[in-house]
Amino acid sequence: MKKCNRCKQEKDKKEFYKNKYRKDGLEYVCKICFKKKVNDTNTNDTNTNNLLEEIKQLKLENIKLKEDIKHIKWFFDNSDIRINLLEEIKQLKLQNMKLEEDIEKIRKILEDVVNKMNFLKEKVKEFQDKINYKGELNVK
Repeated sequence: MKKCNRCKQEKDKKEFYKNKYRKDGLEYVCKICFKKKVNDTNTNDTNTNNLLEEIKQLKLENIKLKEDIKHIKWFFDNSDIRINLLEEIKQLKLQNMKLEEDIEKIRKILEDVVNKMNFLKEKVKEFQDKINYKGELNVK
């Protein structure tokens, strides 16, 4: 009989793993406690790996945040460039509005031209029908 140092129970020697480096040739904890210890270690290793992965992700996020901060600082440090860019954007928007107005005017002119062409086509057709109907042109 031997006492387990972990669970403190007296157990038969068959309940302990062999260990040639110990005086009695057996582990100091029983097989059940030994397995629990191994499982706890594996769980801790998994938790440690998860924590390491989280730390890695946080470091990557930190790097991204530092880059963002650098860009923001540059943006505010270069306010004259920012103002010039905003002015250019404003001018481009005004030009775009003028172009849109011009396009609308051209669209209306084209509509009028198409309507007049259709009107002329109808008149030509009427004129051709008159010629074909009477066989000759009688203009009054």
